[in-house]
Amino acid sequence: MKELRVDEASLKNTDYEYMLFVGQDSVVELKEVMTYLDELGVTFFGGIYPKLITNNQIVSKGYIVKPVKPIYSEMVYPFIMKKIPELDASKQYTGFLTGDGFSQQNGDLIVTIQSKVKGNINYVGGGSAIYFNELGIHKIEQDKVIFNNKGFFKDAMHLCIVEQSSETNINLGWSIIDGPFEITKAENNLIKKMNDENAFEFYKGILESNENKSIFNKEDSLFYASMYAFGIVENGIVKNVRMPIEITQEGYIRVVNEVNESMPIYLLKANKTNMLESYKKNFNSHNKLDSVFMVSCLTRDIYLDMDFENEVSFVSQALKMPVEGIITVGEFCNSADSNQLAIYEGASIISVFE
Repeated sequence: MKELRVDEASLKNTDYEYMLFVGQDSVVELKEVMTYLDELGVTFFGGIYPKLITNNQIVSKGYIVKPVKPIYSEMVYPFIMKKIPELDASKQYTGFLTGDGFSQQNGDLIVTIQSKVKGNINYVGGGSAIYFNELGIHKIEQDKVIFNNKGFFKDAMHLCIVEQSSETNINLGWSIIDGPFEITKAENNLIKKMNDENAFEFYKGILESNENKSIFNKEDSLFYASMYAFGIVENGIVKNVRMPIEITQEGYIRVVNEVNESMPIYLLKANKTNMLESYKKNFNSHNKLDSVFMVSCLTRDIYLDMDFENEVSFVSQALKMPVEGIITVGEFCNSADSNQLAIYEGASIISVFE
């Protein structure tokens, strides 16, 4: 087990909790770590992620551990959430979210948090699922990937609010290649029909039509999702992405976020150059940065492969800080348009803390 050191000053102050991001290859040791923290009397919460970003490198084993002093730290369930204290309108807060990226309840969880939490909050976080790469076939499965002192959970989110200023930059970098199309039957995060056809058959047809060859392997749909996804587009600009993370036996397409019937949607293609260019948006000037946290979609890591570390290095060099972060299934942050909590897909979210 990797040695886990706990800051003694934080332990002496019961106002502190420990936030843990765990690489999925360290799950076996995690229960031992949780027992260790319980014996020390430490309150903790966190999530298990396919990979972590630490010291500008991508790893699947290890921990990112951060002491935090929360104003609020609770597990949230669909339409069930403990009362939050009133937040000072003159202050800035950051809300850390760990979630279940494969949950069909994510839309309800977002609504629950939005309806209960009022204040100047910048949300940072991501969802997770267990990732497999078996003989080159990429798959993800739902599991209990969120935890605290009480155990492991799924179909939930943990929200921790701290009094700290932060700023978030949303990076997409996808190219529009076809559409619009219409979602004609959907339920929660399942696309059942597009243009009145079975969703998978329609997706396969337009993908192979654009590539002018038969390429789709249903068993490796996550690999194709890393290259071809659906986009929500406004005025010719991709505002968000819907990643086809799974094809069900019925031929339904599962995405992370909710989808609505009659929603116009476009076929997108990943573009390495555009993805890197998307980082060139400037953050506001900062007198002194405390840290940089990156939340990036698993499909970007699959698509970019070894080039993904180039993204991390670019961010680190631009902000002159080492980067920590998580590889996710669904990225949680404030919407670029409404400043409300939103779920992004196929994105890389960069948050800076002062």
